[in-house]
Amino acid sequence: MGGKASRDKGARYERRIAGYLTEHDIPARRRVDQYAQGGDDLVLELDGKWLSVECKDVAATSVGAWLDQTVTSAGDRLPVLIHHRRGNSDAGQDFATMRLVDLVEVLVILGELHRLDDPEADDTPPHGIPRPSAELIGHLDLDDRPTLHLVKDSDQ
Repeated sequence: MGGKASRDKGARYERRIAGYLTEHDIPARRRVDQYAQGGDDLVLELDGKWLSVECKDVAATSVGAWLDQTVTSAGDRLPVLIHHRRGNSDAGQDFATMRLVDLVEVLVILGELHRLDDPEADDTPPHGIPRPSAELIGHLDLDDRPTLHLVKDSDQ
């Protein structure tokens, strides 16, 4: 598939993902000018930090190359790759992939939001693993960004 048919298929998938996110109260904006200008398919905001989302609905999986494209397109935004899980019609079961350093940044933001929502909350994580200190988080080497891609054995 190439040209207009490929762009139409990609646009349908982007609308599907944007719709799924919006249904779950996550405002997602499609970048309709992306084909002419390049860049992210969707943009999301998380407490003032922008996320750049690349959507892929392609039979031949190439996660490494797609993630590289996502990172390049993201610029200073947090890159997230969402790719279609074959044989599945539920967008919530599709895959989301990001680098570990970006996941840490999202989790830190969410942790800060949680503490702002409930400053009296017990800060002990339910799993018992101590939270990393702000000093440790501040010393993450952002130039050496490992990638985390989790799959179940049955999905390989």
